[in-house]
Amino acid sequence: MRARVLGMGLWMAGFPDVASWLSNSAVAGADVPNAQSKQRRRSSLLVNMVADVAAQASAQSGVPLSRARVVVGSAFGELTTLVEMLEERERDGLLSPLRFQNSVHNSAAGQLSIAAKNKAPAMSLAAGNDTVAMALLALGGDEVLAVVADESLPPSIRPGQVAGAVSAALLLAADRPGAEAPPGLGVLEDLRQTPATPERPQEVDGPCTAILPLIAALARGQAGRVSVSPVEDPRWSITVRDARTVRDARSA
Repeated sequence: MRARVLGMGLWMAGFPDVASWLSNSAVAGADVPNAQSKQRRRSSLLVNMVADVAAQASAQSGVPLSRARVVVGSAFGELTTLVEMLEERERDGLLSPLRFQNSVHNSAAGQLSIAAKNKAPAMSLAAGNDTVAMALLALGGDEVLAVVADESLPPSIRPGQVAGAVSAALLLAADRPGAEAPPGLGVLEDLRQTPATPERPQEVDGPCTAILPLIAALARGQAGRVSVSPVEDPRWSITVRDARTVRDARSA
């Protein structure tokens, strides 16, 4: 697998984009994702997170959201919405149609496709600690929007300190020999798994934070091998190469 990164996006509370996160400059009022449409205002936090970073990656790459194939990886999906719905059913004996609509795992991919009028294939996946790696593994075709996102776990499931919500997106294009392509932010290749240990660690709270080292490497133009697994379960890594170097080598 080799893919050229054309654009990316990032959101976590207080940090609405890659630049603010890298500079550790929290932005006032950025505690929720940027919601610009009625549909997004009525959607769950997870859907809004996915829509926000997807828009960032699309804007940077120049690839419209109506065109790219969509892959959304989330270890826990709409777990918060589901728990709220169950609590509502227990308390009032009723279910909110809006919560029910947003409670399925493919809500984010579906609503993003509808909002962008995207008729390309869309995929939702959950793979625990391997979610980021599996989202990158699901590449193919010309242009793919790979998004990973997870909210904080509900207190009823994981009391105490939990990982914060995080979402990130990469707009990727197949990197084929001889094909004309813009330099982009870097080239990803050789997604690799280390040999499995006899006992794997327990699933972590925020497995999608595993994409942050990759986002940092791409933003800083750093080449080399980068982990795409949680530090507690470091099984997957990928190679980042400078896109201009790859293009120049092919032109030689």
